[in-house]
Order: sequence, then structure tokens, then C-alpha cells
Amino acid sequence: MSKINTIVQTIQKKRNYLEKKIKNKSEYYLKNYKKQENTRKEILSFEATYYYIAYDLKQIDLDIVQGEVLLKSTDGPRVKIMLQAKTWQNTEDWDNAEDYFFKEAILDTNDKILEVKIPTSHITTKMIIEIPKKHYQNISLVIKNGNLEIDSLKCDYLFTKISNGNVKCHNVLASSSNFILNNGDVYAKQNDFKTTDVQVNNGSILIDDIKNNIESMVCYTNNGQIDVFLNNSLDFYCQSETRNGKIEHNLEEYIIKNNELNFVVQNIEWKTRSNIKTNLKLHTKNGNIKFVRKD
Repeated sequence: MSKINTIVQTIQKKRNYLEKKIKNKSEYYLKNYKKQENTRKEILSFEATYYYIAYDLKQIDLDIVQGEVLLKSTDGPRVKIMLQAKTWQNTEDWDNAEDYFFKEAILDTNDKILEVKIPTSHITTKMIIEIPKKHYQNISLVIKNGNLEIDSLKCDYLFTKISNGNVKCHNVLASSSNFILNNGDVYAKQNDFKTTDVQVNNGSILIDDIKNNIESMVCYTNNGQIDVFLNNSLDFYCQSETRNGKIEHNLEEYIIKNNELNFVVQNIEWKTRSNIKTNLKLHTKNGNIKFVRKD
């Protein structure tokens, strides 16, 4: 009898163990399912226009994770931001997209600075920012993912940095400008820079119609083509080098150095006359260089 009792007790223990294991497993799945439901997100969107006082505005500071931006100057006295936004949000926490947007983002003017900051990837935007037409001290534009267009601005210093996206810059006057891109192209046309530095990891550079005020320009890309178009009246000294590419130009009479090393590296230097204040440097590791004067 004792032997039978032992067997029954053993069976009961195993049964209790299995029931407890199944119960814990079911509770885990239930909790996991509820957790997924609570963090379920949906896309909400809105469009809006905002106005800000800009009587003594001197600086622009834009830093966003995801979106496209057009920044331009107009004759109006105020800052105008036309915004299209999509948000990925927790449906239990927020009633509408605009509430969530201003919980995460900053659009404001304070201490002579216009701040546009969206530090989360849960918000994607398209923005047109219009600022009064005047001379600014500093303009800093940083985008992690998205394209940037700049039109008709005047400033002392222009800084742009984009991780993934392109930059178009047109009719901008700046004492100094700096473009840093990881993956994307730079297209700059009819700008008036005293000094400019363009650094690209993967992408091409196009500089069209350099003004005569330029003193220094550096264009560098790891993987991409460099195209530079000059006006006929600009005197300059230029160094160019390409690896795994060719250099195309129409400035044979100004060549002071032309080297081809191991059929891989080509290096050409030009100088239009002595005592030149304009220095240009063009360098690509993988791509062609086009350096020509317009007719």
C-alpha cells in the first residue's frame, strides 16, 4: 500500500508541476500580449502655420531627426513656419498629433534666436521656414534624415550638417560656410561665399557660378563626382586630385602641374596669374572632377 501511495504522490507532484508551468506560460503570453497592445502606435498627421516675432532676430538654430526643410528669406516682418507633420504615437497617451508634436518639439524665438528642434524619430516633418530678409550672425542647420534647401539668405556664418539627405543652396551670401554630409549630394548655385568648406563621405558636389569674392574653397568627397563651374573673370589658384577617376577641364593655358601616378591618381594645378587671393582645392577618392570656365 505504501508503494502505491508513493507512486500516486509522485504522479501528483508531476501533475502539479506541469499545471504550474502551463499557467506561468499562459500568464507570460497574456502579459506580453497586453504589453504589445499598450505600446501599439499609429500614424496621425496635421498641417499648421505658426508665426513668431522677429524684431531682433540674429541667429537660426535648426536640429531635427527626420524631415525636409526649405529655409528662405522674405519681405515680411515675422517668422513664418508652414508645417506638415506625421507622428507615431501611443494611442492611449495622446489625443491628437499636434499635442504630441509640441510635447517633443521646440518652435520658438527667444534671446534673438529662432529655435526649431525635433529630437525624435517618431515625428516626420515637411517645413517651409520664412525669415525676414536681413543679415544674420549665425545659421546652423542640422538634419539626421532628410533634404535641406536654402534660398536667398545673408549671414556671417552658415553651417549645415546632414547624415542622410541632400543640400541645395541658392543665392546665399556668407562670410564663411561649411557643409558636412555623410550620404548625400551638395548643389550650390549663385552663392557669394568668402570661404567655403564642403566635406562629403558618399555623394557628389556641384558648385555653379562662383562669385569673385571667394578667397578659399575646399571640396572633398570620398565617393562621388565634383563639378565646378567658374565665371570668366575669376582669377585663381587651384589644386585638384582624383583617385580612380579623370579630370575634365577647359583651362589648358593655366596648367602649372599635371601628373598621373600609376594610372590611378591624377593631379592637376592651375594658376591664372601671380599674387592671387583665391585658392581652390578639389579632391575625390572615387570619382571624376569637372573644372571649367563658362563661356
